[in-house]
Amino acid sequence: MEINNDCIRDVLAHLVNILYLEVCSDGMHGENTKTNLYEVINQFKGKHDESDVWYSVEILNEIGYIRMKNNRPKSRIILNQQEIHHVTYAGQQFYELTKPETIWKQTKGVLTTVGVHTLEFVEKTAHDMAVKSAEVATKIALTGQA
Repeated sequence: MEINNDCIRDVLAHLVNILYLEVCSDGMHGENTKTNLYEVINQFKGKHDESDVWYSVEILNEIGYIRMKNNRPKSRIILNQQEIHHVTYAGQQFYELTKPETIWKQTKGVLTTVGVHTLEFVEKTAHDMAVKSAEVATKIALTGQA
């Protein structure tokens, strides 16, 4: 199965937006909100193939961008029992780097040209694109010229 970077980005953005720490009314306790693989797959029906969404969640979990509780029986996976409850700091960093549409388009252009699609390379490329964009913005702010 191939990595679908657009799907990974979309899934991570969705999780960042729906998962948060909820503080209880007593002010002394809290818990993470959670979702499950079934809900995430349904969120992207018509946009991404179900197997791409599933694979994206598995990859995000494997590389430590999300935390999930795998309630996997040995023979069969039950989608609504695969709980996703947290986006890690590393996941947040990846999300922030790839969130701006201009940075993402530039990153995808490099990925297409080079042909490397690992998430580590995607993250490094997005970082490099963001740095270049910041350099241009700083120059414009300081000199008024691009």
